[in-house]
Amino acid sequence: MEAALVAFLAPFLPYLVKAGEKVIDETAGALAGEAGKRGKALWQKIFPKLEQSPAGAGAAERVAANPEDKRAQGALELELEELFREDGALKREVERMVEEAQRAGVFASHGGLAVGGDVRAEPGSDLAAESLLLGGEVEIHTVPPASEERV
Repeated sequence: MEAALVAFLAPFLPYLVKAGEKVIDETAGALAGEAGKRGKALWQKIFPKLEQSPAGAGAAERVAANPEDKRAQGALELELEELFREDGALKREVERMVEEAQRAGVFASHGGLAVGGDVRAEPGSDLAAESLLLGGEVEIHTVPPASEERV
């Protein structure tokens, strides 16, 4: 669960963590959608306990500084694993919140894809979505549009 949780939270951490202190920016576009709201709620549940450990706070700061750094994410995963091992009640609460986010379609695990809002793509254009969270190894393949000419 820790790896999927970090992959989900990583894009939001720059908005949620700053210099080891909790910073919640209500106007940040990244937190406006359903995924951002759930990420914020998860972080508010986890961070007060995580920041009690200098290593935990440092791991969160490193992911916030570089959300795509796999080594930083791994360090945060280890800190969360230790935290959850020590606090079973917190682990169960976070698991419940993750399950709710999965049912809402904004949290994916095991290489899944979660998309929030409408997804629009025209042939030859970019993919557009309110929020698009990709975790793990992701490949997106396009299919050329069928010819509109009828023979």
